[in-house]
Amino acid sequence: MIWVIALKELRGLLRDTRVRLATCALLSLTVVTAIAGSQRHHRFEAEQEEHEKRSRAAWNSQGPRHPHTAAHFGLYLYEPHGNLATIDPGLTPYLGRAVWLEAHNQNTMKYRPVEDAPAIAAYAGSAIATILQCIVPLFIIVLGFGAFAGERDSGTLRQLLVAGASPRALLLGKTLGIAFVLAVVNAPILILAVGSVLTQSSSTDAFGRACMMAAAYALYFYTVLMLTIAVSARSMHGRGALVSLLAGWLVVTVLVPRVAADVADYRAPIPSAAAFWTAIDADLQRDGGLEARVKNLEARTLTAYGVDRREDLPIEFEGLALDEDEKHHNEVFDVRYRDLFDKYRQQERTYESFGLAAPFFERSPFVHDAGGVGARIAPRL
Repeated sequence: MIWVIALKELRGLLRDTRVRLATCALLSLTVVTAIAGSQRHHRFEAEQEEHEKRSRAAWNSQGPRHPHTAAHFGLYLYEPHGNLATIDPGLTPYLGRAVWLEAHNQNTMKYRPVEDAPAIAAYAGSAIATILQCIVPLFIIVLGFGAFAGERDSGTLRQLLVAGASPRALLLGKTLGIAFVLAVVNAPILILAVGSVLTQSSSTDAFGRACMMAAAYALYFYTVLMLTIAVSARSMHGRGALVSLLAGWLVVTVLVPRVAADVADYRAPIPSAAAFWTAIDADLQRDGGLEARVKNLEARTLTAYGVDRREDLPIEFEGLALDEDEKHHNEVFDVRYRDLFDKYRQQERTYESFGLAAPFFERSPFVHDAGGVGARIAPRL
């Protein structure tokens, strides 16, 4: 009985013009997005490789120098861009791609691609991930909103029950029928996405991460499907089921992420770049600044060695002063960055608490960890 119901549901979906149009639109959008994402990925990789070569060439061409002078010259380091970021870039576009290493300073990441993109890129620039996280659930709603509510509208649900079909058989049969269509449509998407990644990398790590990501999305689609069928089963009319599901989709994909971001920012506000660096400068200048600290260090050092002048010290005082200043810088950076990262963790916990109520998948730590883009909170510095 279950397989008979599943085949009936499958035939009904395949004959539905709306389903065929939605399927063609989804596959076409996926192909276009995959091509654009792959081209964008290769362009970023080429640009980063060129900048890495230039940075290294500039470092090597500075000639013989004192090590401290060379440390002030500085060097750019670039973050590796994993192949799975083609599917789900996570917050890579927001976190920056390079960090400037220099003496006495602890800098943050720079050159965030999102800075050069329009506001709509927050939705359109997430490659295949946007389709998998937002568009596919909408496709599932189109497939399943009439599973029970449509039968109830046409009066066939009562006939099926009178004919001996149990509610359990109806539930399993309709779920299997819709799941088959969903698998047929989404299998090419996942195969295309994962295959394009594996052809660019032969590492077992990439294969394992790709499998984790595919499994996570499969579980996500199954959850959305079961919720869709549950709403359809409890709705008296197909129109009501569709409206309820679309409202839920809007809440989960648009409203909840926005509210979660606002609540997280309210509970643990992140300072702006200007405020952050102003606070660091103020901490560095406290107690009279560098000059006062050097005088205090000089007095303590002269007393410790029992001499009256720097020239009489058995050690190089300039080196001692430089070491003292470096320790002070490290203390200031440790305090400020620890406070900043604590706020990031508080915001992360806020996102996780909202995820229990509405699993907005773009914030899923499992998917981001699988893709190697696990940082979920983008620094604003």
